[in-house]
Amino acid sequence: MFIESLVNQAANAFGCDVIASLTDFDGARYMGTWYSQQDSPQVWETDGATCVQAIYSNLTKMGHFDVYNRGEDADFNEITPATADGYCPDQSGKCTISFSPDFTPFFPNYQVIDTDYDSFALVYNCRPVTGVFIGLLTRDNIISDELYDQIFARAQELVPSYDFSLMNPRHYQGDKCTYYSEQLQ
Repeated sequence: MFIESLVNQAANAFGCDVIASLTDFDGARYMGTWYSQQDSPQVWETDGATCVQAIYSNLTKMGHFDVYNRGEDADFNEITPATADGYCPDQSGKCTISFSPDFTPFFPNYQVIDTDYDSFALVYNCRPVTGVFIGLLTRDNIISDELYDQIFARAQELVPSYDFSLMNPRHYQGDKCTYYSEQLQ
């Protein structure tokens, strides 16, 4: 808690929004396939990434789970998939995702800030070194503009100091994509 408190103080000085933790996060209901509709730029992403999919599976009683991310470039060629270890220790929605077997973050780096589990999830991270990450995720790859607008408005409400004009363009999701099999679940 002490390290997380120091990191949060630094993040606040950096201009990060302080977002209340969830109190009833259900890791089991969060497992499964999510499609990224839009997110903020990150240094590890390929420009023009599209068809972005995340699969969370094999949740243990202790809150550990497997992460499988994949996407395609703008020409619909597969991007190298990324696997990670996830950990959501409690009902706060504050989780750690580690893409390196040699390093596990000391503090949450993936915070579910809102979800209904069935149609959308909003995820957030803000740290001085990595900057702000906001992800708009949905259970269905193709969604209505109405649902997208509702999710986007909710993100703006929860993260009011972020300049949403900096977001990546909305990701393509649809028939041109080659999605990973549901067998991972």
